[in-house]
Amino acid sequence: MSASVHVAIRLDDATQRDVSRQLGAVELTATFLPDQRQLQAHLPDIEWLLIGRPPRIDWSGAGKLRLLHVAGSGVDPLFPAVGLSERVIVSNCPTMTADAVRDHVLALLLALARDLPRAFEQQRQRSWRMYPAPSVVGQRVCVVGLGAIGLRVAAACTALGLEVVGVSRTARPAQHVSAIYGTDDLRLAVSRCNYVVLCVPLTSQTRGMFNRSVLEAMPTTAVLVNVARGGIVDETALVELLKQGRLRGAACDVFSDEPLPATSPLWTCPRLLITPHNAGFIPDYVPSAVHMFTQAIERVRAGERPAFVVSREAEY
Repeated sequence: MSASVHVAIRLDDATQRDVSRQLGAVELTATFLPDQRQLQAHLPDIEWLLIGRPPRIDWSGAGKLRLLHVAGSGVDPLFPAVGLSERVIVSNCPTMTADAVRDHVLALLLALARDLPRAFEQQRQRSWRMYPAPSVVGQRVCVVGLGAIGLRVAAACTALGLEVVGVSRTARPAQHVSAIYGTDDLRLAVSRCNYVVLCVPLTSQTRGMFNRSVLEAMPTTAVLVNVARGGIVDETALVELLKQGRLRGAACDVFSDEPLPATSPLWTCPRLLITPHNAGFIPDYVPSAVHMFTQAIERVRAGERPAFVVSREAEY
């Protein structure tokens, strides 16, 4: 049965044509809404919505909306979802880029373990100076957040010979994780680790989770890797601790303010490796998101739940 869907993602003309063809193959016709103004203007007509970064707007005008599908894993911009009816299903794509994000974590972790920033600087200077760098085998990593990404990171780190401990809201046992801590024991968990990897969603409960107190609980030889959200980390405290040598290093793919302003002190912070929020930016990102969107529509039409439904209570 043919149906009309709305796509609230800013896309170039060629990508819009590709998306239209992909949707047309399953008898769906797309209307593209490239900005928030057009989204709000069309709210009363929308039944099926694929959205990139959901804005914090009043959704009460979306009387026909049945499915709001986020083209990615992060749904933090949506909450609080003012006016969004309880009958509207919110779904997302937490597994779509999980392998790529895991790979990015490994790249950042190993780059800092082997002190590759030092090698890059020496290359720039054409300076040949050998330096020692330890293996990660036998060291301990704390993975904060054991969802689709965190569990993949745990498995990969185990394969590299690291001991993995985890922090999660439920503190349930997980494969490849030798010990699980609840969020109340966060300081204790990070105090015993050489590496800390943040994979936790940004919610009202996790915002500011890695404050100065938690960062100071990490050993001075520890490394922080953040592929979660910038709002989880106190960036001012992180810069100060790195400058003081209170942490061995950090790697951040996400920041509180994106794009990261040119004036940000993070750019020139010592022992900090920066990537531009591209851990999950895979070449086929848009068609993969559209495919998961169509699958979610099929499930809702059949009276079933989509594969990944967002909990409004948990905010992820």
